[in-house]
Amino acid sequence: MQKKREHSGFAEDGAHPKRSKTDEPAVPLSQQLSDVTTPLWNVPYEEQLKMKMTQATDALKKISRAVEKNQPEAWFKQHKSLHDGLLCKLEEIIPSPVHTGYRNKCEFTIGPGADGNGGVIGFRLSSYKDGNITVLPPYDCVHVSDRAKEIVKVFQSFIDQSDLPALNPVNLSGHWRSLTVRTCNTGEDMVVVVIHPQDLTKEGLDKQKTLLTQYFTTGPGATCGLASLYLQPLGQRQSGVTPDYQLVCGTSYVHEKLMGLTFRISPDSFFQVNTAAAERLYSVIIDWCSVKDNTVLFDICCGTGTIGLTMAKSVSEVVGIEMVEQAVKDAEVNAQENGINNMCFVCGKAEDVLPELLNTQKITANHVIGVVDPPRAGLHQRVVQAIRKSPLIQKIIFVSCDVQHSGVTNNIVDLCRMKSNRFTGMPFRPVRAKVVDMFPHTRHFEVVMELQRLTQQELDVATNSNCSNLEESSTT
Repeated sequence: MQKKREHSGFAEDGAHPKRSKTDEPAVPLSQQLSDVTTPLWNVPYEEQLKMKMTQATDALKKISRAVEKNQPEAWFKQHKSLHDGLLCKLEEIIPSPVHTGYRNKCEFTIGPGADGNGGVIGFRLSSYKDGNITVLPPYDCVHVSDRAKEIVKVFQSFIDQSDLPALNPVNLSGHWRSLTVRTCNTGEDMVVVVIHPQDLTKEGLDKQKTLLTQYFTTGPGATCGLASLYLQPLGQRQSGVTPDYQLVCGTSYVHEKLMGLTFRISPDSFFQVNTAAAERLYSVIIDWCSVKDNTVLFDICCGTGTIGLTMAKSVSEVVGIEMVEQAVKDAEVNAQENGINNMCFVCGKAEDVLPELLNTQKITANHVIGVVDPPRAGLHQRVVQAIRKSPLIQKIIFVSCDVQHSGVTNNIVDLCRMKSNRFTGMPFRPVRAKVVDMFPHTRHFEVVMELQRLTQQELDVATNSNCSNLEESSTT
């Protein structure tokens, strides 16, 4: 760590390196921050959509080349010629219905401001490795809601009068680390304040909780009207350690409405950050699933159960799989509070849980669909192997927030590759894909892809290069 600091360009106290006059930035700091957090902020929205379609097309071409390399069947080659180098049709992008202030959750850093002093709540202007630890307030950021900005302003006042300094990322002194603000369309707001305990005793932490309670219930912060306020002590980050969320005041959770349902959300529960656009995303998933009364749906990486719960009333049964224990508890409550009794949840890593479920679950339905909404890096290979091995699952709806990630490419390749000792069961084939813009003014977007399992007859046709017959069978 010492060596890293010596070469970081910072003094030990975290002061910025001296600049010559010629190094002074030519554009306002607020604009620099917008360029970092929302790099497309000054691009007309219609142009943003075109840019994202180009990005998605390039990513899917890369996936297509990888699939063809691992599965050089004539069918794949013909489909690439039919769809401009893609294995399936890429449908038109769905825009976000809201373009500004759309994020319902923002994670703010607390650190040195532009002058190198104080504890500013906002976003980093650059990264530590680039020699910049400046934090700027988010008041000019177009993706942050007005409500979140109001909460940040009030918390800034609390940090300014606190007897504890902000965390210095250079020498790791100080305490106040970050602030997460979740604003809901029900009017309920949750805040999680992260503090580095350093050498604070339990009594010292309890004192800060008391000060927070007083400030935000009877003091100046009472104007925020927070529904839920947590303090999270967090020292050196360690993988596999369960976060310690300590409720300071208010309720343990907040609620968000989506597609006519109400969802309970805890501090560490995953929920789509753009609720209005999430409704459009889920509408695509529901449409592409083509569910029937006897459909059994596996909602893999289900979070608080949003996808499965929105589809539950149209299917026979939903099985949700999620590794975050609190998210599963929220999902179970969500099912109960929304009057849904045909959905069950299993807590565990999908790679551990799904193979056992598919082996032991007594499923009599002949229409089984898997919806997967994995983390950025995609599914664990064991999940893909379990899906391939089970003949029950005939369709996969694959949702990706980073279709350019190599892990997602590997997932699609493994779902489509020919049978082998590692990947038993019939392969899948991409049918169609669609881009949904969940993150206006950024380069990020979601991609939904439908994959259907080949029958033995279709595979025989593909192997015999009789592509026209397969093309006809895939559209009937």
